[in-house]
Amino acid sequence: MKVGYVSGDYRQHAVSYFVEQLFAHHDQTRIELFAYSTQGKRDAVTERLQALAEHWIPLAGVTDAAICKRIEADGIDVLIDLSGHTAHNRLGVFARRAAPVQAHYLGFMNSTGLTEMDCWIGDEILTPVETDSHFSERVWRLPRVWVSYDGKTAPLPNWHPSQDGAMWLGSFNNLGKLTPATLALWAKVLHALPEGKLLLKNKELASAGNRQRILDAMAGHGIAPDRIELQDSSATSDWSAHMAYYDRLDIALDPVGGMGGGTTTCDALWMGVPVIALEGDRMASRMTASMLDAIGQPDWIARSEAEYIGKVVALARDVEQRKSLRHGQRNRMGSSKLCDATDLVKSLESAYSEMFEQWFSKKN
Repeated sequence: MKVGYVSGDYRQHAVSYFVEQLFAHHDQTRIELFAYSTQGKRDAVTERLQALAEHWIPLAGVTDAAICKRIEADGIDVLIDLSGHTAHNRLGVFARRAAPVQAHYLGFMNSTGLTEMDCWIGDEILTPVETDSHFSERVWRLPRVWVSYDGKTAPLPNWHPSQDGAMWLGSFNNLGKLTPATLALWAKVLHALPEGKLLLKNKELASAGNRQRILDAMAGHGIAPDRIELQDSSATSDWSAHMAYYDRLDIALDPVGGMGGGTTTCDALWMGVPVIALEGDRMASRMTASMLDAIGQPDWIARSEAEYIGKVVALARDVEQRKSLRHGQRNRMGSSKLCDATDLVKSLESAYSEMFEQWFSKKN
């Protein structure tokens, strides 16, 4: 079977972090892999991905019609969109029905809205049955968490409780995820935990205006600026240093009211940091819940704001549990479904086969 992946993110990007696992573990006896790259920027990640793909087709600047003809000529059976409505997407190609079976996976936490997109690939927690009405596509639920993580090159956790008794809560998610609802909830957490302080780190905080907006918003909820630390990407020199920066956190907080963590959730967990999440009513706010369930930590999933606050406070008070997590969580996570790329690829490729078989049966 020929499977094509279309993406504008074959570079240093959160999507490619997971795609690399997919490409590295695909079954070459079962699937012939075609990677269609829709933008021209290249970096070290691009080089690795190209080396893993049996066929690498650069298509930056090529028209939708020409791309469609190329995909048809390649004889693709199942075409996977990895971009949705994000930058460098080529949904116009999918709208032209470039392949018999077309599905979205991974890159966009919403329906594409295209009648020609047959399936949207998720899992039972990310996309439960009650969310079916959110999609124009058929929701195809994998029998496991919908992604796989590999943090093997990260430094080992080296966390120590703060000597001044401060409890550092935080998030390294991008600024767009820190919704007003998120900041309001985190302020409530800080009010419930007098020793609590908030550490936020992302590239957008290099802007003085962005920093002031965060401080002003938290001040509006009664949180003094001396309880907040804001860092941008210059705080760490590279990825390894960024991962080591998680040692500064006692507990990671998942954003609410919009899009939750994905890569950042995995990074925090891999560094032994517990993550508290509020399970939302749509897939964008259920990513962390799916990941926590996959590593055997469903107790960190809250169903209400009061429960979210209570879980943070309870974990903050349980120093021994947090010490244990720093030493044992990586091993437990490493043996979980969240870090089993082989099983993920097997599930995905079985799904592709079943999708194609169903299309073939209807055709005939």
